[in-house]
Amino acid sequence: MNLQHLMALSPWRSQWVTKRVSRTAVHRSGLVASIGPQGLVLDNQQQVDGQRWQLDALRDQADQLWREGRM
Repeated sequence: MNLQHLMALSPWRSQWVTKRVSRTAVHRSGLVASIGPQGLVLDNQQQVDGQRWQLDALRDQADQLWREGRM
């Protein structure tokens, strides 16, 4: 399965901007995921609209991006 096919299967990926050099990913909601010494860190959680976005789902997405080496 190529990357384009994988991206088509996962439309949530278009909600994230990843930066491999700084090891961060910024979600459309304003949530910032980064890799720290203890693992995945989520910043700006208080800015996320809980009516529109589910933090647990965003955490899972950020974790998957990290495991894939995209950030």
